[in-house]
Amino acid sequence: MDQLTHDDPSHIGPYRLLARLGAGGMGEVYLARSAGGRTVAVKLVRSELATEPEFRRRFAQEVAAARRVGGEWTAPVLDADTDAPAPWVATGYVPGPSLHAVIAGRTEPLPERSVRILAHRLAQALTAVHSAGLIHRDLKPANILVTIDGPRVIDFGIARALDAVTADGKLTRTGAVIGSPGYMSPEQVRGETLTPVSDVFSLGSVLAFAATRRQPFGTSTSGMHAVMFRIAQEEPDLSGLPAGLAELVRDCLAKDPADRPTPAEVVARTTDATDGADGAEPWLPGTLIAELGRRAAELLDSEAPKTRLRSGPPAPSTAPTPPPPTAPPTASVPLAAAPPAPSAPPPPVSPAPVPPGTPPSGAPAAEAPAAPETPAPGVAQAPQAPHAAPSAPPGPTPPPPLGVFGAPTPVSLTTEPRPARGRRTTLTVAAVAAAVALLAGGLTYAAMNGGEDDDGDKRNSAGDGKGGSASDRTDPSADPSEDGKTPVTASPGPSVSAAVEGVIGKEYLGTWQGSGKNGDGDVVSFRRITITQGSEGADVATTFNSFDDVLCTGAAELVSFDNLMVLESRKVSSIPEEGCSDGGKQTLRAHDNGTLIWTSGDGDESVVLSRAAENSAPIPAGFLGTWKYVNSGTDGDAGPGETTTLVLSQGAYGEVVAKYTGDGPAYHCEWESVLVDANSNGLRLGPRVVTAAEPEDQCEAGNSRTVRMKGADGLSLTWLGEDAEPSSYRRAG
Repeated sequence: MDQLTHDDPSHIGPYRLLARLGAGGMGEVYLARSAGGRTVAVKLVRSELATEPEFRRRFAQEVAAARRVGGEWTAPVLDADTDAPAPWVATGYVPGPSLHAVIAGRTEPLPERSVRILAHRLAQALTAVHSAGLIHRDLKPANILVTIDGPRVIDFGIARALDAVTADGKLTRTGAVIGSPGYMSPEQVRGETLTPVSDVFSLGSVLAFAATRRQPFGTSTSGMHAVMFRIAQEEPDLSGLPAGLAELVRDCLAKDPADRPTPAEVVARTTDATDGADGAEPWLPGTLIAELGRRAAELLDSEAPKTRLRSGPPAPSTAPTPPPPTAPPTASVPLAAAPPAPSAPPPPVSPAPVPPGTPPSGAPAAEAPAAPETPAPGVAQAPQAPHAAPSAPPGPTPPPPLGVFGAPTPVSLTTEPRPARGRRTTLTVAAVAAAVALLAGGLTYAAMNGGEDDDGDKRNSAGDGKGGSASDRTDPSADPSEDGKTPVTASPGPSVSAAVEGVIGKEYLGTWQGSGKNGDGDVVSFRRITITQGSEGADVATTFNSFDDVLCTGAAELVSFDNLMVLESRKVSSIPEEGCSDGGKQTLRAHDNGTLIWTSGDGDESVVLSRAAENSAPIPAGFLGTWKYVNSGTDGDAGPGETTTLVLSQGAYGEVVAKYTGDGPAYHCEWESVLVDANSNGLRLGPRVVTAAEPEDQCEAGNSRTVRMKGADGLSLTWLGEDAEPSSYRRAG
């Protein structure tokens, strides 16, 4: 855990904050204490989510259901205020590390007996969750806390509230997804309706990880989309799994949900393993039990930090060397449950003098190249949060790398060699994997450290890979409380940016878009950027950049703000996945006419950016519906004896809105594209991605396209970056 900063509130509801535990897609998590002395973990919802009515509705529903969850092996929800200007939810605090941290800190997996007991108790926890009408949706090692007497499942159900904004394309930050790729079920990967046995598949992956220190469908070294493809299409790698666990784990990992056991059946199949576990014989190896006991004692005896720090990187002396596992973003930061604190609340926290030279508010901590999941004991937190100090693994020698999906940290997206330019390329695993990800509702997964493409281009676009966003701060204009901080419930704040301290001029804030031109005046891109308030070193912008053959999303950190605004951008996601790289330094300057002038770091491209209105349904109604390709006899979307159908549906920018189906005498192909831009003159679609192909070598991906009306019942589609004639479509029926 980390000390509170001057950006943090002093109270959330009736709870006085003691320390920071982490941050994630849904918001900040704090260690807090009630007036009666009970230690709790409080999650404060991000302000931009709090402004979404559908999110609030679902959040209230999920919290209400979570409060009904009982059971010995779950962390209970104790309190919540879903109607507050900044909604929050509180649970008790469990003084124990996550299962991921436990495995990462060992050179050997857990013994078979421990894993069977783990299976028995996690299945009991899932039974309790499902009995309350919930599906966990994100069961993974980072959401399982380990204590001396057994595991505790946390963060159940509440992640579903994020689906409300993710599905509408309104969640512009990354690091927030519904599920973690390495532990998703096949139906979750495909974006299908989930049932309780989806959690059983995730349980199987968790058990395989605990018993082998490896994931059954691979790690981040092969790319998260490739892992998702293997989950949906391939058998798990269970080599090294003890024979006594093989049948149980394999049954849990059945591709067909109907073939998986229920949690109650898992409980029945593992009852024998618990003999003696509730008595004198501990459920974990003795050395691990001793370490857990030591950590728990330290946590329960600790008091709140005596001072508040300015936002900035933690002192080097307090940051232990991180262990090696890597992992992807998470749907939300978990909360944990624990017994009441043994002592009375400490005295009120008071600000301490800030020495000269302290970094400005909002500056993030330096990030290691391969940040592992190292949550503060008691909560599986997001290491990308600016103030989340990881815990060092036990022992003098770090264990070998795991490369584990599932912890709330960014991962590197390893890509295959880039295919040749042009719209007709062979269907590859990467293309199918990207399509599988798109089918899951257009979710964006944080992917960093991408290299340059074959042409040396530095293309970058939208998303926030940081877990600790400045968007969760309180309104600095509100009346401070006696300790110098404002309780969260004091003022809702008029907007996300208004609730954040920073250095950016208000004339820069908001969403902007425009067409990028090179030195010759040729249009080479379409760029959209959303700028929020923040300080130097903080992520303040998300970008969405469309080129002829690639669509890139990214995040940008504020380097400086004076006469010019200087950003350092990085890639977050790419369609196709190997097409984008980090954007590097970029500059913006406000013009007297109300526009922004964006310039690339090398000066080769500039954009006049105009303000863009937020619109969740931007496609004009005339474009919507089913369209059929008109065969003109030239090499278009279909040849003689072939048909191509296009369905255009409403959706927000970045969502799949175009689905094609092509059929011929010897092939069947399906494609889809996301929406880049829309206005009364036409649409711009992202690169066409193959989602189904029979046979595989007959279906090919394509570039970005523009779509324009051609009369009342016709469309004209033009490939960007190619000399091909436009393709004509007529309204079906």
